[in-house]
This record gives sequence, C-alpha cells and structure tokens, in this order.
Amino acid sequence: MTVYLIRHASAGHRNSGSDEDHLRTLDEFGLAQANLIATTLGQSAVTELYSSRATRCIQTLEPLGQQLGLSVATETTLFEGSQPEASLSFLLALADKSVALCSHGDIIPSLVAMLQRRGAEVGHNRGFAKGSIWNINFAADGTPAKASYQPINPTS
Repeated sequence: MTVYLIRHASAGHRNSGSDEDHLRTLDEFGLAQANLIATTLGQSAVTELYSSRATRCIQTLEPLGQQLGLSVATETTLFEGSQPEASLSFLLALADKSVALCSHGDIIPSLVAMLQRRGAEVGHNRGFAKGSIWNINFAADGTPAKASYQPINPTS
C-alpha cells in the first residue's frame, strides 16, 4: 500500500516566539498548493487522512478530504517537535493502508532517513519543500520498499 507523506503547504512566516504558531493558516500560495495536492491525490485509493494539530497542516489536507469525502483526524506524533521514532511507529502501523499524512519540516526528513535505513529505495529526486509529497510504498510484508519525492508547485 502507499502512505503519502505531505509537508504542510505555505503558511507565510513563522511567528517567532509565539506560543500560537500552531494556529498559523495557509497563505494564498499555500491554499493553491492544498488544492493541487487534492487534484494530485484525488484519484488515489486514500481511505484515511491524518494531520498534525497545526492549523496549516489540517488546511493542507482539507481539500483532499472534501474531494474524497473524508475527515481529517489529528495525530500527536505528526506535530512539530515530536519524537521521530514515535512518528515512524505511527507511519509503519499504517503500512497496510492507503493514507495521507501531513506533518512538518522537522519530522519528514527524519522519517525519510529512517525509512531508507529500514531498506526503502529513495529516488534521486529529493526535497522537503512546503506542500511536497513523499510517496512511501510498502512490500507485502509491511517493510518500506520505495520512497519517491513529488514537489507541488501551482505556478509551473
């Protein structure tokens, strides 16, 4: 099956020193990215959506949820600053499903590196841009087999 690991779309600048940064919303470009993510994954077999509790992550998945008739559930291990091992355990528990997860720039690179150490073939095209998608494919035994990167840029 496939886990789509999505970095939240563009949400402007971090509110330095603010305890309310998790409330930051998508900017205009980020909304366009979220809609393009929905278009990109709208024909997929995704059956569940999980997001960090950050508003920008939830908003990134909402257009896809609307298209697929799914609600976005929040997951604590996807939030910024979470332990990567806990995030990996959550992701691996979903290996037999087709799901989309939305997280942050500190979590996703760690997850991709850990998946590669577990045997996933990671393509040459790599990145962690806001609004990008990592397609994680699993073998029948639940081990990570392949991870491929797909940037989402509404202006190209």
